[in-house]
Amino acid sequence: MRGKRKRQEEPLCKKHREGLAWFCEKDLELLCAQCRVSSDHGDHPLMPVEEAAATHRRKLKSYIESLSEQIKDTEIRSEMQMSKCFELRQKIENEKDELHSEVKQLKHFLEKGQIARLISLLNEETNVQEN
Repeated sequence: MRGKRKRQEEPLCKKHREGLAWFCEKDLELLCAQCRVSSDHGDHPLMPVEEAAATHRRKLKSYIESLSEQIKDTEIRSEMQMSKCFELRQKIENEKDELHSEVKQLKHFLEKGQIARLISLLNEETNVQEN
């Protein structure tokens, strides 16, 4: 796609109206030939724009790769957390069902015991009345 782009006009230095062919690594600025030798940038590390662009593209690519890996790891951890949440919800539902069943059984047991006790009391009452 790069080859098909229209050639953009070269940006010019606002101060000297020359092409910006240098990059100041310290100030992260584009410079023309005159700005390059000025006292403002005289002792700063400078490199041609194309070289600086390539260097910064490599750095950006490395950052993007690192961030992509972090995103992938985060997505994996997120999926694991969601899976754990689902498992915990399922476990809670199972325990609720089990508790409900145990309460039902206990209620049934108590009702049977109550009926048996009532029958026993009725039998005693009948025996007392007959005597």
